[in-house]
Amino acid sequence: MLHEAGLPVPYALRTESGEALRELAEKPALLQPRLPGKHISHPNAHHCAEVGSLLAHLHLATRGHPSSARATAAWTGCSPKARAWR
Repeated sequence: MLHEAGLPVPYALRTESGEALRELAEKPALLQPRLPGKHISHPNAHHCAEVGSLLAHLHLATRGHPSSARATAAWTGCSPKARAWR
């Protein structure tokens, strides 16, 4: 879902017949491409803005998905301080 929305996330490489789940060393496995990039040791304002933009796109891509409703419902079990933060 996230990959289809254009987000830079790992995704399963599918076989020619469209199957994602494979077997590797006699165990189930999903093969995924390596994502470009590197670890940022000292983030700056630009890096933070990029993370914010990615987070906004993540929220838009998952809007209306059943897992979003479960995450929202989970807030009801949080402390008042955590609920106030959202």
